[in-house]
Amino acid sequence: GVFNADLGQSASARIVREGGLGEVESCRASCFLSQVFKPSVGWTFTKDRAGGGVVINSGSHLLYVMQTVMGGVAGVQARSSGVHNPVEDTFGALVDFESGAWGTINISCSVPGYEFQTHDLMIEGTNGTIEVGNEVLRVWLVDEHSGYPKGWSEKRRSETDPKAALSLSPDYCGDEFF
Repeated sequence: GVFNADLGQSASARIVREGGLGEVESCRASCFLSQVFKPSVGWTFTKDRAGGGVVINSGSHLLYVMQTVMGGVAGVQARSSGVHNPVEDTFGALVDFESGAWGTINISCSVPGYEFQTHDLMIEGTNGTIEVGNEVLRVWLVDEHSGYPKGWSEKRRSETDPKAALSLSPDYCGDEFF
C-alpha cells in the first residue's frame, strides 16, 4: 500500500509547515518490497519496454510524499542498479532541499521480508522528529504543538480510514504480470 494520506502525508506536511518540528534539518525515506530475487522475463524487466524500474513503479509515491513534506529540491546525487535484471531494482540518493535541509532515499524491490510494499519517512528538526510508516505515525516533540504533546505520541493506521492492505508480492498477479 501507499502511505495513508490522512495518517502520514497530510499530518507530516502540516506539522512541518506550521513549524512544529522547528527548523527541519534532515529526512530519511525508504520504500521496500520483496519482489525480485532472480533474473525475470516480462515487460517490467526489459529496459526498452519498462520505462523505468523501481523508482517509477514503487518509489514515485515516496518521492511525491517526500517533496510534499520537505519542499522543493535543490540538488540530487543518485545511483541505481539492476541487481537481478537490466532495469534498476535498487536506488539510493542524497537530496539537498531548497530549505537547506538534506535527506536520503533508499528504494528497492529486491529486499527479503517485505511482502507488502513499505514506505517509511523520518523527518528531524530542532523541536522533534516525525516517523511515518505504512502502519503508524509517531511524533516526538521537545515542546507540544497543535495537539501533539511534548514527548512521543502515536497514531495507528487502524484508527483511520481506509483500512485495507494492498499486496504487491510476487504471488499477487503471478509471473504473467511481470
